[in-house]
Amino acid sequence: MKTVAKLIIGVILGRKEHSKEKKMKNIVSVLGKWTLVAPEGRIDGHTSPELDLALREIIDGGAKNVALDLTGVEYMSSAGLRVLLATYKTVKALEGDMALISPRDNVAEVLEISGFSGIFRIIDNSQGLD
Repeated sequence: MKTVAKLIIGVILGRKEHSKEKKMKNIVSVLGKWTLVAPEGRIDGHTSPELDLALREIIDGGAKNVALDLTGVEYMSSAGLRVLLATYKTVKALEGDMALISPRDNVAEVLEISGFSGIFRIIDNSQGLD
C-alpha cells in the first residue's frame, strides 16, 4: 500500500499543470482496500487519456479495487466509457473490483443507455464500498 500512497501523491502533483490545459483533474485517496479516484469536469476525447493514464498508474502501483467518484463529472462521452471499460477489465483480471459512485443524472443516463449500468456496481456514496 505504500507504493500506492507514493503513486497517489505523484498523480495528484503531476496532474496539476495538465489539469489546467485539459480542464479536468483527478483527486485520489485510499479508503480501506479501495483506491478512490474523483475526476472532475468533462471526460471526453480530450481528457480521457489523462484519466486513463492516472488509472493505469494507480493499478500499476498495486491498487486492484478502484472506485470512481463521479460526483464532479459534468459530462462523459464514449471516450470516457472506453476508459471505464478498459479499467474494469484490468481490475477484474487482477481479481479486483470496480465501483462507480454518485454519477450525476446526465452521466447516469449515459451509463444506462450504453448498458454500462448492468456491468458496473453503481452506488450512492463511498459508504457502500465493502
